[in-house]
This record gives sequence, structure tokens and C-alpha cells, in this order.
Amino acid sequence: MRWNATLQCALIACCLFVLLLSPNSASALTIYTVDEPPGNYISTSGELVGISVDMVKELQRRVGDTSRLVIMPEKRTLEEAAWRDDLLFFSFSRTDERENAFQWLMPLYRKAWNFYVLKAFSRDSYTLDTLRGMRIGAKIGDVREDFLRNNGFRKVESVTSHASNIRKLELGRIDAMVYDSVGMAFDCKQLGLSFANYRAVYEIGYSDVYVLFSRAVDENLVAQWRKAGKEMMSDGTYEKIALKWAKLLSEQYGIPSTMENGLLIFN
Repeated sequence: MRWNATLQCALIACCLFVLLLSPNSASALTIYTVDEPPGNYISTSGELVGISVDMVKELQRRVGDTSRLVIMPEKRTLEEAAWRDDLLFFSFSRTDERENAFQWLMPLYRKAWNFYVLKAFSRDSYTLDTLRGMRIGAKIGDVREDFLRNNGFRKVESVTSHASNIRKLELGRIDAMVYDSVGMAFDCKQLGLSFANYRAVYEIGYSDVYVLFSRAVDENLVAQWRKAGKEMMSDGTYEKIALKWAKLLSEQYGIPSTMENGLLIFN
């Protein structure tokens, strides 16, 4: 009997050890995102929702992960990604500067970057040189803030949210802001403002928004999540989630989008 009890204890200990090492363990990952609708945002009921949130939850379901999704400032997320070996984060743009710093899992959608001004006070035309002489609003830690500072913009005024920049634009405290159409339309409605009052005057380019891992995350774990991502794209689940949100955003916010080569594109 004593031998059986000892054997049982040993088996239980081994099982616990395996569970702790398993990539499916609930504590295996820390998952961060940012507050940037409609990819990820807190609803009026206090729930974290959004197109990116739905995509990541589907990935979690497929790999058996139960980690909690946590909203964190962009700057802090990127700082922690430089040293953590357990971090998955999402709704971050893939750029040349970031390419080798992280392990990229799957794209979520594409969005264009634009300078926005109040339509009532806009000029006939704008160039980058014109805009460099203006007060430009950006969000702290946002990839577009980096673009401005790396391209000769000396009057960048950074705040903690894009919504704050919209308010500053309304009050004449900045001359323009850099954002994307999908976020601009969403935030305007949340603030009770008309998106039609703003004009996109210069397109910088676009970026694909991704789910990604910090560089130090175990490659076997990354491979497991990448497999789940590829299956989502190939079995129609990605498109189903994308089209659900495209319909909602078009009906409620007037945000146009298309599906091109299997990826949701916000125009």
C-alpha cells in the first residue's frame, strides 16, 4: 500500500511538471494589446472587444491557451517585448524597423496612414514640407509618431490617445493629426462628432497590423501558434470574422473595407 501511495505521488508530481512545461499552460504567455478601436477597445459594458480581439481569442481556442488579454500602452509593450520571453502582443504595425526585432505570427488587417485636418480650415493642397511646418498630433508609442520624428517633423505633440488629438484639433490646439480612416471614423462617433468634418489631406502609406511575439519566445511555441494562424486563414475562419466586423463597422460607423487576397483592407 505504501509503495502504491509513493508511486501515485510520483505520477502526480510528474504530471504537474509536464503541465508547467506545456505551451498550453494557462500561465505560458503574457498577452498584451493596445486601446485602438476598432481592433481592440473597451466596450460600454467594460469588456475588451474588437476585430483583433476576436481573431486572437480564436487562436487561443485552437492552441488551448487561456491567458488573459491585457490592455497596455504601446510604448511599454514595446519596451517589455525587448526582454520578455513569454510575450504575445497584437494590433501592432509591421515595419522595416521592427522586422527583425520580433517574431511575426499573422496579419489581422491593413490600414492607410493619413494626415487629417478640420475641413472648414483646410487648404487646397498639402505637401510633406507644408505639413512639417504645422503642429501635428500623434499618439505616444504609435508607429506613426516614429514616422514623424524620423522624417523631419519638429512640431510633434504626442498624447496618450487618438481621441485626445481629435479634441485638440477641434479646439485649434493642433493643426493636423496623423491617423487612419477606420480609427478616425470610430473615435469621431464615440466623441459625438461628425467624421465628415475632417479631411484626409496627405496619405503617408499603409501598414499591415499583426499578431506577434517577442524575439525571446520559444520557437516551438511560436510554431504552434503559427500553425493555428495558417489554419484560420485557410479554413475560412479568418474571413468569417473579418466580414462580420466589416459589416458592423460599415453599418454603424460608415467605415468602408474590402477583402483583397484574403486580407481585410480598410480604405
